[in-house]
Amino acid sequence: MTRRAKQMRTSYQFRLRPTKQQAADIDRWLSMLRAQYKYLLADRFNWYEEIRNLIAGRSYSPDYQTRYQS
Repeated sequence: MTRRAKQMRTSYQFRLRPTKQQAADIDRWLSMLRAQYKYLLADRFNWYEEIRNLIAGRSYSPDYQTRYQS
């Protein structure tokens, strides 16, 4: 055997067969995770727009004065 053959990694696949209750729970969890991902993604885009406008010297945010002014 060569040295490379000893380092070979294997992977396994498993088929899940959840019950109806487990499938409903999985769907609920995925729905919550999807909503959280979308919320955080929108938050990131909003933050980027605020910073981009701040760097460009213009502010379209109504709370700019309270957030970034000392």
